[in-house]
Order: sequence, then structure tokens, then C-alpha cells
Amino acid sequence: MVGIQVLADKLNSYLSELNKMPKKLLSVAEAMTAVMQIIGTSKESLKKILVTGEFDEFPDGKHMHCKARLVEMLHKCSDQLHECNVSDPKSDFLLEEIAILEEAKGINLPYSHVRRQNQSAMDLWLLLMAPELMLISKFMCV
Repeated sequence: MVGIQVLADKLNSYLSELNKMPKKLLSVAEAMTAVMQIIGTSKESLKKILVTGEFDEFPDGKHMHCKARLVEMLHKCSDQLHECNVSDPKSDFLLEEIAILEEAKGINLPYSHVRRQNQSAMDLWLLLMAPELMLISKFMCV
């Protein structure tokens, strides 16, 4: 009797999960709603992982832990920097570019600081939303 109850519970959980899934996407509005739900859940997951460092969505996924991945990438970048030849004339152009950018930072127009902050926020938003915007444009063209 206990085995039947366990099977019934599993069946009910699978049926409830199945009922949550969309049946068919019959219109552009339904497709947009589904895409926006996917975007919302992915943003929440990214906030949990990147901002608060919570990994409760992926308890066993070691490859999903971004702190470990970031440490690996930073070590790799550090190794590449240490291997770089300091007197290489090709790498000196970066120092020149930095000097030019620092000089240009002193020439400001009124309200350019506010516009620069808004522009960098917009650039960040576009960087984060680029894949979603491409998906939405594909749905709109269909």
C-alpha cells in the first residue's frame, strides 16, 4: 500500500508540473508572454547567483557555481598577464590609449557626466538584454 501511495504522489506532482506548461502558443501575445516569463525567471536566477551568491537552484551542479568559474577565469587571465612580455612594442599601445583617455577625461561639456552615466547604464542594459531582444525580434518577424 505504501508503494501505491508513493506512485500516486509522484504522478500528481508530474501532472501538476505538466499543467503548468503552456499547451500551445497560438498568438504572438502568448509567445511574448512565454518569452517574458523566461526572461523574468532567468533574471531572477542571475540576480541570485551574481548579486547575492545564492546557489540554491543548483545544489549539485558544480559547473554552475559562478564563484568557482570566476576564480578559474581570473587565474587564467593572471597567468596570461604574467606570461606577457613587458617590453613588447605591441603591448605599449595600451598605455598610450590609457594616457589619451585620461587626458580626454578632463575635457567635459556641461551635463556630460550625467549623460555618460545614463549611457553606461543603457549600455549595460543592452548588454544584458541583447539575447532577449534577438529572441523577441525573431518572434515578431514570424
